[in-house]
Amino acid sequence: MLCRIVPFFVLVLLLSLSTARAATVSDSERRTLVFDRPFTRIVSLYPAHTANLLRLGLDGEIVACSPGDHQLTERPRVQFQDDPERILALKPDLVLIRPMISRGYPNLVR
Repeated sequence: MLCRIVPFFVLVLLLSLSTARAATVSDSERRTLVFDRPFTRIVSLYPAHTANLLRLGLDGEIVACSPGDHQLTERPRVQFQDDPERILALKPDLVLIRPMISRGYPNLVR
């Protein structure tokens, strides 16, 4: 249960930066991340993340989502299996993926 709650709170913290000043957080891999501006171009590769973004009122910031997302029918669809260049072409400043994807596809994260 804790494994599900912690990523949610990290997501909320990251997304709260849209109205906050610079912030520093540590991710699940113990990397320190510094964010100095709000996220304005978000790619969500997991429907649950998209649902959380919508609940936070950030639908305008979502530039693409996964094929499993049924809430945003007008947005481009991308998957973690796609060529990373396809995702980068959208010029995102934040890409949300599931932790299991980052472990299973480390080249995607690079």
